[in-house]
Amino acid sequence: MNEILSNKEIAKKKFISISTVKTHINSIYSKLSISSRNEVSLFFN
Repeated sequence: MNEILSNKEIAKKKFISISTVKTHINSIYSKLSISSRNEVSLFFN
């Protein structure tokens, strides 16, 4: 089952800064032409 994590939770699990998480998430959003986590779930369903 997929788990929805906050940026803070992702950063903690991956031992990186929240800023790094935000940078990577924004890059992914840009490549998928989406703007939110809600759109990600719609994209993959």
